[in-house]
Amino acid sequence: MKFRLDKQGTALLYLLVTLTVLAVLGTGVFYMTTTSSFSGLGLNAQNKARYLAEAGIRYAIANPTIPFSSEYKLDNTASDKFILEISAIKVTGKIYKKIQSTGVSNPGSPFQASYKIKIYLEIASTGIRQLTEDEEEDYEEWTEGEETQQLTEKEFTQEYVQLPVSVPFSFAGTGSGGITAITAVTGTGGVGNTDATGVSIDTGGQLISLGSGLKETYGCTWYQGWADSNDSDCIEGKCKFNKGIRAYFDFRYNTSWEADGFTFAVISAAVNTIWDCGGGSCGEYMAYAGPGTTGNGLQPPKIAVEFDPHIAGSASVCSGTTAQCGSRKDSAFSSPQKHAALTYWGTNAIECVSNTLDDNRHGNGDGMNDPENPENGDLNPDGTTRPYMIQDFNSFGTDVSSPTGKKLSFRLEIDRVDDSTSADYRKYKIRSWLKPYAVYMDSNGVTLDDTSRKFNKNNDYPPDFQQTITLTPTWHEKFDRILFGWTQGTGGSTQTVVITNFKIDFKNKNDF
Repeated sequence: MKFRLDKQGTALLYLLVTLTVLAVLGTGVFYMTTTSSFSGLGLNAQNKARYLAEAGIRYAIANPTIPFSSEYKLDNTASDKFILEISAIKVTGKIYKKIQSTGVSNPGSPFQASYKIKIYLEIASTGIRQLTEDEEEDYEEWTEGEETQQLTEKEFTQEYVQLPVSVPFSFAGTGSGGITAITAVTGTGGVGNTDATGVSIDTGGQLISLGSGLKETYGCTWYQGWADSNDSDCIEGKCKFNKGIRAYFDFRYNTSWEADGFTFAVISAAVNTIWDCGGGSCGEYMAYAGPGTTGNGLQPPKIAVEFDPHIAGSASVCSGTTAQCGSRKDSAFSSPQKHAALTYWGTNAIECVSNTLDDNRHGNGDGMNDPENPENGDLNPDGTTRPYMIQDFNSFGTDVSSPTGKKLSFRLEIDRVDDSTSADYRKYKIRSWLKPYAVYMDSNGVTLDDTSRKFNKNNDYPPDFQQTITLTPTWHEKFDRILFGWTQGTGGSTQTVVITNFKIDFKNKNDF
């Protein structure tokens, strides 16, 4: 039998085999591509869910009194959300909180994904602390203990509100919070009395004396202690600025006629030490401006409130290579010209032999890189005048018996925004109250001398002078740690400023 090869049939067979192989390969490629795409979508959804869960944790920490069970939806097309479940307990007087945040991405769709995060916290007056892994296990055991109080949402809020927000530094304080190391700087005496700073401290009597009734003196006194109130972490007086401060003191101002005044100052600890002080040939420097004995003076950044009863006019800061007195531009103020005002560091440029000669000269500073020192007529956006004009320190205050003179109350609050994600990053909101000595209480029951809490939340006593400044990144970084204290100068006249009831609080993380 003979077989005949049909070439046309063979070609058709090859074509069918080839098409089949291509179909199989195409299906595989399609499957792999589709699987990869769906896998990528799923991974993205899972990552988004995790970020949502993290956002929920941050939101719960920043808003400690939110409902224990709550859901927050994002305003996006996918309606992503995070769900919070919170519980709280009180054990041996301490408050603990458990936060569970569930992030849900693409809810209700085939690509829905979820992610859970749990965090355990201790809530205290000094701030919020995350528990260690061992303590997290303890938390779960505590919830079953007989001595454990399970807190409802309402009970937790009440406990939280009642927490003291701060532990002040004060002469009356004890332990690390007490001021036991404010001392006068030695070796920085004035023109006429090289060994006299005009500053003395009476720790037992809990007072500070500036001027000491001596002429031609200048001097500084800085806190030099170790403390850790509200994470201030003070090391030899150098404290973390963190969220800001609240300070208060009473003072009596006694002057023969017109001595030069004093400042309460907050200065950078990155570029200054407890041995630094300003001062020089002009008493009007108040030891805040001027080169001092080192030639460096007090370097910026720095913030102070000056109490200035002496009119120092509008002469140039420098004539040739000689610093000029009478150059503070006090005479630019309308009558009366005695005043208290915020002051910074003028223009950070060399004048004669120092960059510090204009530090408390009104109007100096460019308002951008270097904040402008307030001058008469300057207004804040809210219409309040920056400097506070005082007719006379003696007549302005409240009568007291001894020592002679009249007594005033002063409070300073500085809110410092150090959160780099905030639109207000590097802003410093400064508020000051200067009043005849008395008991001032706002509608929340906070007195002017209570630095543990914010004063004037309901605007019962508007600040007498205030300002908000924004520092450059460089200046802001140098303000991470600060020194605080007083500076004074007497020039050709004498003064005695007696400061009592001083206290200062460092704001904690929950303290706005």
